[in-house]
Amino acid sequence: MKSTVRNSSKQSTDKAIAEIRSFNRYYTSIIGLLDKHFLNSQFSLPEARILFEILNNRLCTSKTILSNLNIDRGYLSRILKEFEFKKIIIKKRCRKDARNIYLYLSPKGKRLYSRLSQTQDRQIFELIKDLNPAELRKLVSYMNVIKKLINK
Repeated sequence: MKSTVRNSSKQSTDKAIAEIRSFNRYYTSIIGLLDKHFLNSQFSLPEARILFEILNNRLCTSKTILSNLNIDRGYLSRILKEFEFKKIIIKKRCRKDARNIYLYLSPKGKRLYSRLSQTQDRQIFELIKDLNPAELRKLVSYMNVIKKLINK
C-alpha cells in the first residue's frame, strides 16, 4: 500500500513539475523574456533587472545585486563595467568604508530605465486589457498565491 501511495505522490509531483514548466515556457514566450534584447531595447533581461535593482535599492552595491538576483559575479562585473562606460550608472565610494562602492543610475540611466518601464507597462496592458475587473482581480490574486506558495 505504501509504495502505491509513494508512486501516486511521485506521479502527481511529476505532473505538477511538467505543468509548471509548461506555464513557464508559455509565460516567457508571451512577454518576450527569451529575446536577446528585452522589450526591443538595448538591454537583455538580466541587464534590465540590474537597472531595476540599482534604482530600487538605496545604497545599492554589487553585493546587493548578487544577493537579490543570484547571478554570476563575473557576469555582473562585466555588465556594470559596460554600464559605467556607457554612462548609465555612477559609482561612488562610501566615505565611512572605502571598500563599499555604491551604484546609482545616472540621469541617462534613469531615462533609459523609465522608457523600459513604460514599454513593459504597455506590454502588460495589452495582455490584460480585455479582462473585466473581476477577472483582473482573480489573475492578480492567483499570482499572489503562487508567490506565497513558492516562498513558503
